[in-house]
Amino acid sequence: MGAPKQRKDWMEGTVPFIAFKKPFEEVIIADHLLTIEHAKQTIANDQFRVFPVPKKRLVEEGSEFNSPEDKKMLEGTYVGDKWGGKYLRAPDIFFTILEKGEGKLEKLKEIADIEFGIKTGANDFFYLTKEEAEYHKIEEDYLKPAILKTDEIKIPILSKNDFDGYFFWCSKEKDDLQGTNALKYINWGEQQPNRNQTR
Repeated sequence: MGAPKQRKDWMEGTVPFIAFKKPFEEVIIADHLLTIEHAKQTIANDQFRVFPVPKKRLVEEGSEFNSPEDKKMLEGTYVGDKWGGKYLRAPDIFFTILEKGEGKLEKLKEIADIEFGIKTGANDFFYLTKEEAEYHKIEEDYLKPAILKTDEIKIPILSKNDFDGYFFWCSKEKDDLQGTNALKYINWGEQQPNRNQTR
């Protein structure tokens, strides 16, 4: 009976995630340390942000469970979670959403199958900036609008002006591409070293 009690005791309490917005030596004063130590909910100001997370929630979010019963008892395999991205580097609005959506949010993997997309193996060839597409004069039929820098996208709904490049899309045989700039681009690409880089 000792082990379950020890585990229960370990699960109690919270872990404070603290993000300093100013140099460490300017922020670390006694009043701030006391505020951080006793924080029971999110505290954010122009100097730091502290977001206390229940230990039980951290274990639950980073674990995989075989059944709802296992999840209830926290009997799963801990696979880890991206604490830094969520609790340290996320903008303040993220924490407002977490608090207001308490009990209403689900992980995407729990309601949908998540798979990696097909990798091109030659991103430098298939993904082109607008300037590169114009330089090679590739016909519009073989270009699909693409976002090359996802970290610059700030809104969920996009317009044509938000696309900063193209994806080269061609399913035709070379014999069917005679006289096109798309064929010239393919021939050019075959002469380039296979760098297989991501943008």
